[in-house]
Amino acid sequence: MVGAVAGSVLTPLALARINYQRFNRYLTPLLGLIIIYFGLRMVI
Repeated sequence: MVGAVAGSVLTPLALARINYQRFNRYLTPLLGLIIIYFGLRMVI
């Protein structure tokens, strides 16, 4: 409960300071790997 409240307060503050081009460069492949991982776990 405390983590949810803290996350809801800190997330907008953190997103205001992020360089989106650099953020997307690292986040896009990471999300792709996570999707592939969970997809394979469902099949196997």
